[in-house]
Amino acid sequence: GALLSGVNLIGARANKNTTWPDGFDPTVAGVIFD
Repeated sequence: GALLSGVNLIGARANKNTTWPDGFDPTVAGVIFD
């Protein structure tokens, strides 16, 4: 899997079908959900 520790995803877009690694909070990383 990908190492997403410290990643900046501000402005990245995702939807309900996007999967994330356990323990990763996309909202904190700045992901926008459609």
